[in-house]
Amino acid sequence: MQILRYAVAVTSLPVWSELTEADAEPDDRIPVTPAAPAFEDATVVGGQARITIPETTGVVYLIDGAEVTAGYHYVAGNAIGIVTANPLDGYKIAAGAVDSWPFAFVAPQYVTPAAPTFTPAVWGGQATITIPGTTGVRYLLNAVVTEAGTYNVAADASGIVEAEALEHYVIPSGATVVWPYSFTPPDQPVSPAAPTFTAAETEEDDATVTIPASTGVRYLMAVDSAPAVETAEGAHAVPNNATVVVTADALAGYVINGTARWSHTFVPPGTVVRITPAMTSDTSPSPYVCSASSTAGAGHAAAGAFDQVSDGTFSGWISASGFNSSTGVGSGWVRNYFGGTTRTLKEVIIRSRAISSSALETGRSPRDFQLIALDENGAEAGVIVDVVDNPRATGVNYAVIYSASVPDTVIGGIKMLITRTWGNDTRCAVGEIELYGV
Repeated sequence: MQILRYAVAVTSLPVWSELTEADAEPDDRIPVTPAAPAFEDATVVGGQARITIPETTGVVYLIDGAEVTAGYHYVAGNAIGIVTANPLDGYKIAAGAVDSWPFAFVAPQYVTPAAPTFTPAVWGGQATITIPGTTGVRYLLNAVVTEAGTYNVAADASGIVEAEALEHYVIPSGATVVWPYSFTPPDQPVSPAAPTFTAAETEEDDATVTIPASTGVRYLMAVDSAPAVETAEGAHAVPNNATVVVTADALAGYVINGTARWSHTFVPPGTVVRITPAMTSDTSPSPYVCSASSTAGAGHAAAGAFDQVSDGTFSGWISASGFNSSTGVGSGWVRNYFGGTTRTLKEVIIRSRAISSSALETGRSPRDFQLIALDENGAEAGVIVDVVDNPRATGVNYAVIYSASVPDTVIGGIKMLITRTWGNDTRCAVGEIELYGV
């Protein structure tokens, strides 16, 4: 029970008296519970946020202390403040009711979604889709919200990736938000088998091109100037002096992996030709292998004597040492082994490696030397020619310093053994060794 105390003047001194709550004036105000306002962030960049003030009997609402009516009220997109509810006369806020609502709007900002990455499968693998991480954006892979990362999918998968703006973000008009995909399964790699070119055995015979069986490819063959035509598996006769080009095309569902073109010029029986290829290194092309007693550096390797370069460039083979600079006596050798094949040698030409007419350059040229046959295993098989007092180089680079026909000799390689130079240096030099035969 509420106790009220007041003073009553009875005598010259105050006397306190007590009244009960029933004796006090009653509080007849009507309790009211204010409805909560609604807060909506701006939906466009630079737009305004919205506060919806409800209508509640007996209540007046204020935004940041200013009285407002029921309805929509717009504020800055990043506004911070408070809505309060005050009772009107005859009303009071019900006990425990909420009568204030702070707000802090977040203004929206533009965001442009990064594009996902689609990587087709390689043979035997899966395709991948990489979802990027873009602040303010979520991605859906086939309608499923998907975190940033790389995901494997079937090699023939198809579908769609979509981007949606998160709260407080806006995707600008015209930005790409949809990426359909449809992967094509990869073609199966295939390495075509090489055709075989077989020279004629006699002048009356044809040469033969043998087309191999090879899964996933078809072969086309062009003979001399005739157009290429599809050619079946098996042996095909061509003129014994023909130039033949064979190409391999991938069939549907396959892709060529490796060599797909082969060219060969047949030499009629008995035709004398260069019997070694142009060497690009000591071991290329295979199966040929060049070597030497020593070399003066990488630019003067053994292969330099068999590279078929005779245009005045600084090629050729030069030994590191091995000879007396006064007498020229010494020993050095350079050789080319055919890797197990044999040819019939008929003619030899040796060119100088002397880039000037100085005594040093011309003195390196071979004076006494032997050409030694190698057998199919690379072993020495006998001296073909033995030369003494070969003329000194003149200083014209790659000039012929020795040329001779030799008795037909079946060789599996050649070795030039030099036992004396023209002196003035401890090194020996050979520009090119040309071997001709069948």
